[in-house]
Amino acid sequence: RRIVTLAMHLKSVFRNEEDVWACIRHMIAAQRIFYYELKAQMAEYHGEGPGGDGHPGKWEDWAMERLVKKNLIKPKEASVLTKYEGKKITLLSGWAQTSFIQHSKQNAAYLSLAPPLQSQFLRVAMAENENLQELLTSTRETKEFGVPFVYHHIVHLLVLFYLLLLSFANLFIDETISYWALIT
Repeated sequence: RRIVTLAMHLKSVFRNEEDVWACIRHMIAAQRIFYYELKAQMAEYHGEGPGGDGHPGKWEDWAMERLVKKNLIKPKEASVLTKYEGKKITLLSGWAQTSFIQHSKQNAAYLSLAPPLQSQFLRVAMAENENLQELLTSTRETKEFGVPFVYHHIVHLLVLFYLLLLSFANLFIDETISYWALIT
C-alpha cells in the first residue's frame, strides 16, 4: 500500500511513467527481497537447503529470475547486492532515494514547481521510502524476536486465573454483578 501511495504521489508531478517506475522499482525489489529472505529462513529452519521444495533457491539464481528479468534491478545492481553483506533492504532504500533526487532534477514538471513545493514533494517521497524500510525492518526484527511459545501459554493461564479470581471476588460484592462476573 505504501508503494501505491508513493506511486500516486510521484504521478502527480512526473508525467512520464518511466520516471515513476525508475523511482519505485527499488522499493518493490526491497519488498520482494524481504519475502525471499523470510521464505529462505523458514526453509532453513525446517532443514531444507536451496534445492529443497520450500526453499526459494540460491540468491544469485533467484535475483536473476525474479528481479533482473522483471526489470526491478539491473544486472550490475544484482551483482552489488550479491556481494553486499549488510541488509539489502537498506541498500535498496538508499538507491531509491538517489533515484528520487536524480529524476526530480531532470523532470521539467518538477522544476516548474515553486521551491517550497519541490522540497515538500521530495520530503514526502523520502518519508514514504523510509516508512517502507522501517516497516520491513521492524517486521523482520519482530519475527527474529518473537514471544516464545511457552511464555504465551503462561500468560494465557495467568489471564484466565485472573478472570476467575475476579469473578469470584465479585460474587461477594453484589448479587447483580455476580451473574455477569461468572459469565466472563
